[in-house]
Amino acid sequence: MTRVSRRGFVTAAATVPLLGACGLDRPSAARIALYDPGLAAGRLFAQRARALGLPAIALDQDRVRLLQRVLAERPASLWGLSRHADQLLAADILREHGYRAELAVQHRADRSVVQPRHQPMRSAGALARIAGDQWPLVFAEIAAGLGPAYRPGRSATATGPIMSWAFVRG
Repeated sequence: MTRVSRRGFVTAAATVPLLGACGLDRPSAARIALYDPGLAAGRLFAQRARALGLPAIALDQDRVRLLQRVLAERPASLWGLSRHADQLLAADILREHGYRAELAVQHRADRSVVQPRHQPMRSAGALARIAGDQWPLVFAEIAAGLGPAYRPGRSATATGPIMSWAFVRG
């Protein structure tokens, strides 16, 4: 179980309303989950996203062409769990197509979570730290527009810089 301060728990509990206030609560039909199939966390995220009715697309081919095909459908938001390099590439392409970053949490190999600078990103970072290895499931629930169920987790099992991120059409 992850040790959490009272402040961290309260910050994480405040995450759901903040995510809703930032426009991340649009209908799930216009949301797409992207994941790295080479990451256990990515596969877990995709499995939960599909169970919640979101299309989950593997980042397992030419990323630029894949993202261009996905963006041709003009989804309201894209949610990803991938390696840092894929997140950076996706961010550039998504910004070119009029999307803005709403969420970015970096999970490090030493099992720490980099604290983002802005709300709701900072609150999502606190929630990710509390959720630990359950973060991919919680993140899928947020992506689907549900309030995440609190499940205390163990330390995250990241093998390198992994990013969970969301972009919304501006």
